Amino acid sequence: MYITNRNEIFPQDVVDEAIKHTREDWENESCGAVIDGEYVRFQNEADDKSNTFLIQDTDFTNAYIDGKVEAVIHSHNNYPMASQEDQQQQVALDVPFGIINFKNGSVTHVVFWGDSLPMEPLEGREFFYGAWDCYGLVRDWLRINTGMLPPSPAREFPFWHKGISMFENFIEDGTMPFYYVDEHDIQPGDILLYNIYNTKYVNHCGVYLNNDGETLHHLYNKLSGRYPIMHNRQYLMKVMRHNPKWQGYRPGSNWEKENDKIVWSFSEAVS
Repeated sequence: MYITNRNEIFPQDVVDEAIKHTREDWENESCGAVIDGEYVRFQNEADDKSNTFLIQDTDFTNAYIDGKVEAVIHSHNNYPMASQEDQQQQVALDVPFGIINFKNGSVTHVVFWGDSLPMEPLEGREFFYGAWDCYGLVRDWLRINTGMLPPSPAREFPFWHKGISMFENFIEDGTMPFYYVDEHDIQPGDILLYNIYNTKYVNHCGVYLNNDGETLHHLYNKLSGRYPIMHNRQYLMKVMRHNPKWQGYRPGSNWEKENDKIVWSFSEAVS
């Protein structure tokens, strides 16, 4: 069994129960929840059970209303990433999510993510798109070093090959607390934006750590870590700097408009 979280999220017996549920119907997405410290099975009510899940159960609803749902767990069949829908649901419910990924009947990943969980180390974390990727790493670095919590837009894989802009609009309309600076004026703490696939929009980001030229990256299917500034230097497009005077997300922003079905607390995001 391959648990990617470096922190223990739930006792092993709880995880084992979720895996047992998944093994019994691994061709479909199993779904359940950790409620009052125990894994509880639920029926997958989705029309396409092999590619998505839907919980429609009053026991789950009541537990969620009572604040007893500690995590929602579902399985994937050889899809080792958080789908765009997974990301949207996690933000909407505002509880941790867990994914158990199977390949050829064997567990390859058990991943838990969510802002209320202990943060994974910035260096050496596994790559799991939509939860632990380049944007997730930059977002966590900002949480530690600025005290701000940027939004986490649900990002389709691979958006960079589909002509989709994931981040530019949030920056340029003032939704995100950054402003562009000249790359020749780079300072520690600046955010680096790259186009490493030669597409139209930004598709990778990192952090400039220090004047020794170290940067922090989480590259596709690699462990997060430090790289010299010249790594992928030819793909660097823009440099951003955090605005310490930022007061929070603006109502009517792109984040709100693009996520009109997602409940987001602006007060929680004020730096």
